[in-house]
Amino acid sequence: MALVGVGASTVRVFDVSGVAGASEPEAIGGLTGGLAKRARRKAELSRGVDLLQDFECPTVTSRVKATPDGEHVFLSGSYPPQLRCFDVRQLSLKFRRHLDADIVDFQALTDDWRKLAILTADRRLVLHSQMGTHFSVRVPRFGRDLAIHAPTAEVFVAAAGAEAYRLNLERGMFMPPLRTRSGASSGGSSRDDARGNNVVGVNPVNHLVAFGGDGGVVEVWDPRTLTGAAGRDQPAGRLDVAAALAAVGVSPSERPGAHPAAPSPASVTSLRFDAADGLTMGVGTGSGHVLLFDLRSPRARLVKDHGYDSPVISLKLHADGRHALSADAHALKLWGRSAGETVAVVEPDARIAHTAVPGGSGLVCVAVEAPRVRSYYIPALGPAPRWCSHLDAFTDEADEAEEAARRARRVASAGGAAGGSGAGALPVGGAADSVYANYKFVTDTELGELGLESLKGTPLAKPYLHGFFVDLRLYRKAADAASPFAYDEYRSRKAAEAVAREQESRIGAVVAPRKAATPLPKVNAALAAGLLAAREARKAEKARRRGGAVAAVTPAAGAADTAGNMEVAASADATEPNDALADERFASLFTNPDFVVDETDQRFRQLNPQKAKQADEAAVAASGKGARRRGRSIQ
Repeated sequence: MALVGVGASTVRVFDVSGVAGASEPEAIGGLTGGLAKRARRKAELSRGVDLLQDFECPTVTSRVKATPDGEHVFLSGSYPPQLRCFDVRQLSLKFRRHLDADIVDFQALTDDWRKLAILTADRRLVLHSQMGTHFSVRVPRFGRDLAIHAPTAEVFVAAAGAEAYRLNLERGMFMPPLRTRSGASSGGSSRDDARGNNVVGVNPVNHLVAFGGDGGVVEVWDPRTLTGAAGRDQPAGRLDVAAALAAVGVSPSERPGAHPAAPSPASVTSLRFDAADGLTMGVGTGSGHVLLFDLRSPRARLVKDHGYDSPVISLKLHADGRHALSADAHALKLWGRSAGETVAVVEPDARIAHTAVPGGSGLVCVAVEAPRVRSYYIPALGPAPRWCSHLDAFTDEADEAEEAARRARRVASAGGAAGGSGAGALPVGGAADSVYANYKFVTDTELGELGLESLKGTPLAKPYLHGFFVDLRLYRKAADAASPFAYDEYRSRKAAEAVAREQESRIGAVVAPRKAATPLPKVNAALAAGLLAAREARKAEKARRRGGAVAAVTPAAGAADTAGNMEVAASADATEPNDALADERFASLFTNPDFVVDETDQRFRQLNPQKAKQADEAAVAASGKGARRRGRSIQ
C-alpha cells in the first residue's frame, strides 16, 4: 500500500493494486536482525495490498464493473476473450466464461451476477444466465455501448449509424429503432463508417434514456412516450454539446493531422447521470473536456478541461454529490463538481480503458491495457467497501505516523534535546515502517480474561476479524496483572523439566529383560490408553486375517528372532494409518497440559454420552462402596 499521488495537501491516494511476483530488493540481503525485518515489511507494503486474489485477465483488461448489490465484481478481457466474476465475500474468483469475440460492453440484468447482457465485437448481443449462454441475437450494426432499461425490460444499444436499437426482453424481439441526430457526424466529416452513437445512459431516477455520439449533441428520450411507429418518435429534448464547447473557445471541427479513427472534438465519448437528484448529467467529449448539464437548462453549468487533449473515456459522478471522477487514456482525475477544482490526479503505468467505483465508496478500480487491474483508495472520497474495510485501518495508522513525525519535527526544531525525552515523542517513520508491529491480536475471550472488556468501542482496542488489536505494552501490563505468578510458575516448570532430564540420563539397575508395557503419557493418559487399545485391536485383526504371518515378540525368542520381529512391528507401526500417538502433529496433545481433556465438562459429556453414563455409574458405585464401609466401621 503506497502513496501514489496527491492533488492537494490534505488529499492522499493509496495504491492497493498489489504486484504479483514482486521480488525482494537486493539491499535487504545485507541487513540482519530487526533492520532486515523492518526493511522487508516496508518493501512488502510498498508493493501494495491484494484486495482480490488474481484480480486480472490473462493479457488485457478492458472493462471492470461491480454488481448493483456490491457482492461481485466483473472483469472483461481480451486474448482470449473472457469474462471473470469475483466474489468479494471470498475475495477470489467465482467463475470465468469464454466467448467467441471480444467484449465491447456488458451489463447486469439483475442486482446480482446471475443474468448478464454482453455486447460483442462480432455484432452480437449475448444473454447469459447462471448456467452460461442463454440466448444470442445479431445486432444490425456494430455496437458501441449498451444500457438496461428496467421498467420496460429493454436493452438499448448504441451502434454505428444514426439509429439506436432496442431489444425487448419480455417479447423477445427488436422494437423499431430510434433515429437520432446524435449519431450524425459533426464538423463536416465525410466518413460514414465513423458516424454513430458512442454512449447510451439511463437515468436511475426518472428512467430517461440519453444517447451521445458523433453529432455533437445529446438526445434524451422518454421510453413512456414511444409509440412503436418507425421514424415517428421524437426525443424529449436535446443538449448542444458543440455549442457549449464553442462558448469556451473549443472548435468543434476536426483537428488537422488527427488520426482518421479519432473522434472529433465535439463527439460525446462518455455520459453519466447523477443517481441522487436525477437532474445532473455529465458528458465527456473527444476534446478532453467534461461538461455538467442540468436537464432543465440547455446551457452547461460547468466545463472542466481534463488537460490531456485526449477523449474522456470514463466518467463517474460520485454518490457523495460533491466529486466527479473522469479518466482519459493517460490519467484519472478527481475534481469538485461545484467549481471544477482538481482534488487528486493518478497516472497509472499503462493506458486506461475503464473505471469503476464499487458501491459509491472511496475505492476506485481502473482497467488498464495490462493484465492486472489497478486499484486506488482515496480516503477523502469515502470509506472503503465493507469487504475491504481493513484499508481504513491502514490509513488510520498512516495518519498516526504522520502526526508522530510532525510532533518529532516540532520537538527537534524547538530544541533538539527534548526530542528524545519528550512525552509521547516517537521516532520519525517508526510507526510507518510496519503495520501493527507494536500491537497484539487478542480474541474476545482473551480480552475478557485480561480484564480489558471496557476497552471495546475505544481506539485502544481496534476491532479486526474475530478479535481486536491491542497495544503491545498495554497487553503486557494487563497480562502481568492477570497472572502475577506466571513467571514463578514458568521457572518452577523449567526446573522440574531439567531435573527430569537429568534423572533420565542416569544409569539404572540391570534387570532381567521382559516385555515392557508401553508407557502412558502424563497428559491425557485415558485418551492415550484408548488409542493404544485400538491400535492393538487393529494389529490383532490384521494378524488374524494374514493367518498369523505377523507373530508377537516373546521373551523366550532368540536374539535374531527378536530383532526381526521388532523390525516387523516397527514397520507395521510406521504404516499404521490414523495413529494419533505416532503423528507429530498431535504431540502437544499428550505433552502440553493446556490440552488436557476435561471429561467433566458439559460439552464433553454431550459429545460423549456413553462415557458420561459410564462415569456416572462408576461414581454411584464408588459412593455406594464408601457408604457400606462407613456403615461397617460404625457397627
